[in-house]
Amino acid sequence: MQAHSKAKLVWRRLVSSSILAGCLVAYCALANSSINPAIFAALDDAQWQGCPQTQLSGLKLIGLPLQFELEHLKLNLACISHPQRPTQSASLVELKAPLQQLFIQLADWAKALPASQLKVKRLELKLTTSTSIQGELSLSQKVQQWQAQWRGDDGSRVAIQLEPQRQQLSLSGALQPSLIKALATVWPSFNTAQAYGPLNITMNLASLDDLQLAMRFSLPQLGSQVDAQLSGWENWRLDVNSSPFDFAQWQLPASHWQLQAGRWQAEIERWQTRGQGYWQLEPQLSVQGVINAQHLPLLQRSLYPLAANTELLSGEGRLDFVWQAERLTGHASLDSLNALWGEQRLSGGSLSSDFGYRPEQGWQHSGKLSLETWDVGIPLTQLTASWQQQQAAPLSELAGLELSQVRFSLLGGQAELSPFYLDFPTEALVNLQGLQLSELVALYPELGLSVAGSVSGRLPMYLSQQGLAISAGQLAVIEPAGKIALSHQSLVALKAQHPSLDFALSLLEDFNYETLAANVDFAEDGQLDMQVKLYGRNPKVSSRPVALNYRHQENIYQLLRSLRIGDQLSGQLQQWIDEHSAPPSR
Repeated sequence: MQAHSKAKLVWRRLVSSSILAGCLVAYCALANSSINPAIFAALDDAQWQGCPQTQLSGLKLIGLPLQFELEHLKLNLACISHPQRPTQSASLVELKAPLQQLFIQLADWAKALPASQLKVKRLELKLTTSTSIQGELSLSQKVQQWQAQWRGDDGSRVAIQLEPQRQQLSLSGALQPSLIKALATVWPSFNTAQAYGPLNITMNLASLDDLQLAMRFSLPQLGSQVDAQLSGWENWRLDVNSSPFDFAQWQLPASHWQLQAGRWQAEIERWQTRGQGYWQLEPQLSVQGVINAQHLPLLQRSLYPLAANTELLSGEGRLDFVWQAERLTGHASLDSLNALWGEQRLSGGSLSSDFGYRPEQGWQHSGKLSLETWDVGIPLTQLTASWQQQQAAPLSELAGLELSQVRFSLLGGQAELSPFYLDFPTEALVNLQGLQLSELVALYPELGLSVAGSVSGRLPMYLSQQGLAISAGQLAVIEPAGKIALSHQSLVALKAQHPSLDFALSLLEDFNYETLAANVDFAEDGQLDMQVKLYGRNPKVSSRPVALNYRHQENIYQLLRSLRIGDQLSGQLQQWIDEHSAPPSR
């Protein structure tokens, strides 16, 4: 418990300094009874070695009751800024004895000096060899009540009131950013707040026998307030409630934290998020625990912005983590994910990830993703993928992620992608196996076309910032035979309008093919260009085999969009959104 022991040592040294100052005031009062100028002359430029080193000058008696003025008081605290690491941890109860001693000493001084006042026109506290705090200080005691007011050169101020007999203490103050930065050189925990000053503080100690300490911290720049209650010396408990505030790019709602010896709990009601775990200060500060989020969209919208036109509708998550020596390791799992990407539905998703952070390396993570359905117009089902962050980078950066084992089902067949990096531009190979032609032609019901057979092939894919492109892709029916039947009601009129197509259209009315293959090109704008080759026969038209060449051009993005529009017109899309947007009942 290095920070705790350091605070205790600083406290004891400051108590001893206050006792020294009190003795000085009492000594001066006795000296004043005989108006001894030699005493004041000796104290006009006095120094005490040891720790903390003390130097004062310009001590004057202003009047009665005892009122003193000190031109300059310098306390060098650098000797206690970096104490040696304790061999064993201390507990909160060890601070009780010096605090009681302070109250007893102040009560004794109040009896000896019924009324007294000391004003230090220039107070300098040297925290380290290069950091000091300067300002003015006034101390007063009247009717068993001690008051201290300090005002720094930067506008910071602190007021303390003590009632020794009742063992009560109250403190209020406003710390400016420059003071917070100075304190951070001694207490590193101030580092996190130094960019967000000023910091307003109020503190009230209601009972020393049964510790009851109430604290309030106000952060004007964040528009936030933190209320804390500390109770008990041995089995102590700290309850903290914070109002909403913006931290960097994050918006943190009102939250409740509870800290006990070795344990912690947290709850953020608005995010439906709870956490609990353990902490320790020795042999080094470490925190571990688990955080559960029942409705992920509430959390995601505040912490992690998604890509444009993307909305997370539902999901729940769990985070297990260990933080130790500025290093973080953990495991995250997200389930029941449903989202919209533009007009595309992503259903039944789950994600698991192992991650870690080291100051010298940054973030690294890996994991697996699965989706029951990705509806792009044609449903892609049972999609799975793995990723690995090979190079350290912020979590929000996708560049550098290696995707592997990307598989999904499509049109009754399977698709698999070769490993590739999300560092555009990049390339990957799509292997297709067993796509059913009957499901493909079902996308065009108005043609009155039926086709039997399954297609396999390979599509070289090129990914860039402009989109996806395919060049020199190859598809073919692997099975030795298939069948095409074209029976559209306008077929007769079509033959009459295009006599040159009469033979080809007649063949396709009942065509048994032996070979069906296609060369495929696909542009970033969605334009598909397929050169299709057919070889087979129609016994009703000709007994000889016939080779047919057919070129098909179509914008696939427009086709898929038209298929999704059907869902929108039927209300199926809105019904799906409504079903998956409601937060879980509690």
